Amino acid sequence: MKTFRTFLKNFLSLALSRVFQQGLHVIFVAVLARYLGAEAFGIFAFCLTIVALLCIVVNFGLNTLLVREMAKCREKTKELIGKALFIKTTFALLTIAGISVYAYAASIEKTFFLLLLIIAGYSFADSMTDILNSCFMATERMEFEALLIMSGSLFYVGGGLAAIWLKASLVRIVMVLGVSYILKLILAAILFFRIFPEFADFFVYFRFDRRLLKMASLFALVGGIGVIFTHTDKLMLGVMTGYGSVGWYAATNKLLMAFFIIPTLFVTAIFPVFSRFHQDSISKLRTAYVNSFYSLLSLGVIVGITSFVFSDKIIHLMYGKGFDQSVLILKVMAFYLIWQFPNYVNGNMMISMNQERLFSIVFGSFTCLNILLNYLLIKWFGFMGACYATMFATGSGFIFYTYFIHRRLSIAFEYMKFLKLTFSALCLVGVLQLTSRMGVHFMWSIFVIAPLVYFSMVIFFRIISEDTLLIFFQCIPFAKRGIRA
Repeated sequence: MKTFRTFLKNFLSLALSRVFQQGLHVIFVAVLARYLGAEAFGIFAFCLTIVALLCIVVNFGLNTLLVREMAKCREKTKELIGKALFIKTTFALLTIAGISVYAYAASIEKTFFLLLLIIAGYSFADSMTDILNSCFMATERMEFEALLIMSGSLFYVGGGLAAIWLKASLVRIVMVLGVSYILKLILAAILFFRIFPEFADFFVYFRFDRRLLKMASLFALVGGIGVIFTHTDKLMLGVMTGYGSVGWYAATNKLLMAFFIIPTLFVTAIFPVFSRFHQDSISKLRTAYVNSFYSLLSLGVIVGITSFVFSDKIIHLMYGKGFDQSVLILKVMAFYLIWQFPNYVNGNMMISMNQERLFSIVFGSFTCLNILLNYLLIKWFGFMGACYATMFATGSGFIFYTYFIHRRLSIAFEYMKFLKLTFSALCLVGVLQLTSRMGVHFMWSIFVIAPLVYFSMVIFFRIISEDTLLIFFQCIPFAKRGIRA
């Protein structure tokens, strides 16, 4: 019972904090984009992209490694924190020095250079917060991680909105955002020293450790590939087409990231189940995978279809008329949502099956493909080329992972389910088009009519079985024991 309560507390606190964070950030990005316009917002997004890529070196997979090692051996916590802080600080200072040297040599415009330095500074501060946060994760004190997420979001969004209300320039807005990250770091430090006073003297281990870097290298590789895959399109758009394109693309991308909170929370709960069943029962693993796969595929279809049909209304509601080109981007990227939702299940299943090496190799290959396609398609199609490249690369990954897992687990492809799902999607498109012509407000169509119509058809065609509704209850045996107790 205690184990289940801990699991439930951790999952719910993280889930609620992530939803809270995404909600606030979507609102802030919408206000910021309207205030700045596509060009200035594109400059901001481009600087964020450059810093995100540089942070691959600064983070170097240390956050994930710390959680694993501290969970295995609590006595090493002081040593790990001290060494990780020294390594990150060293890499951060070297990165800032590198930015400064490059800016001087390339004669970068002063405002752009200042934005880069400020964003790099507060990103590095957030990286230091992550080290302290690793202690909360390793000791399963997720409520404090949730507190940091929510407090940081309030600092960030509250400060940013206040700066916009005062009609501050982009540089001043970014400076205020930097202060929010410093406040978050201070709060993390206060919580850390109050909850873990026995680790307060970690500074005695403040030194470089090659062995720790070597241990973190695999995590750095996998995490780095993910960051490169995510940010390649915006970087190449900024270099090849200009900041306006980055602004249109980044505005749409922020909406997509908000949608992905659904599969993220789902796989957070289901990953331990996959791992346990891989050891105990392959037949139960097949059932859990199939139910999870079609559940997220069904969710991806409804989110993608509604985004496609109402793309103009969604973009204009969020960003106003200055982002008309984002409507075209959302129309194309809406289809990307359909297969990317179940891809979350595929990725977690690969890791549960101890296929991390293959997953890393394949993910790295598709990242290289994504870079090549972005270069070619942006040259040919402009900013829409980035959409086509992302769709092709992720779609190819979806096909490979789905085929591999089905073959590995001896699962037959259920072609009839795909046909039924396609028919349900086409019917949903027809219903939404009809409600739009009848003058029904699109919010009613998205949040009431679309779910009722679509999931009624999904249940009628038995695309999702009854077992799916009980998947978490069936997959967590200690939950049932706790309930009976």
